[in-house]
Amino acid sequence: MRIPLVILLFLLFGLPGAFACEELVGRWEGEKRPRGLGQTFDFQNNGVVFIIVGAMMDGTYTLDASGLTLRYPDPANQNQMMANRFAMTLDGRTMHLTDAANHRDLTMTRVGNAVPGKPSYVGVWASLTPEGSLTTTRLESDGSMVYRVPMTTVKGRYVCANGEVTLEAGKASQLRKYHVEGSTLTFEKTSKSDEKIYHRVE
Repeated sequence: MRIPLVILLFLLFGLPGAFACEELVGRWEGEKRPRGLGQTFDFQNNGVVFIIVGAMMDGTYTLDASGLTLRYPDPANQNQMMANRFAMTLDGRTMHLTDAANHRDLTMTRVGNAVPGKPSYVGVWASLTPEGSLTTTRLESDGSMVYRVPMTTVKGRYVCANGEVTLEAGKASQLRKYHVEGSTLTFEKTSKSDEKIYHRVE
């Protein structure tokens, strides 16, 4: 007999409001990203989890008189780097990029506020792909770049106890042993799945 999730939550955690998964709460990005695609878990503090799959690229950038250059791993071969150079202009909360070589323009809008004392281009910038997907590009003051394009998002539920977490999304359900060390979350290997490592992000 399958126990309803609400009853299971009560049995595991007792009174409403009690929550035993504090160490999982937050956003975790997968370490493995075949062909530039990765998975993110966003664990909420109310037992809700969002499972996100999309393009995930971490790279670097440089800015000089000739423009902005972005460098990132080739999705088809993570051991090789690709580079795109853009002419860049800033207009308040808007960044305009022009890639003359590939005949394309890109307009991005700042997410949040500029960081006092940091260069005006540092921060998170959002734009839309031609297909309508929201992308975010984060430029850090140390020259690192984080690029994300969520493609699918599934909302589910989770409960955990004794180093195990049960994930339910739609009709699918799985039980995984896990452990958290600092900013690293590890789902242990099972007979049906390899070990998977995730890292906490802001």
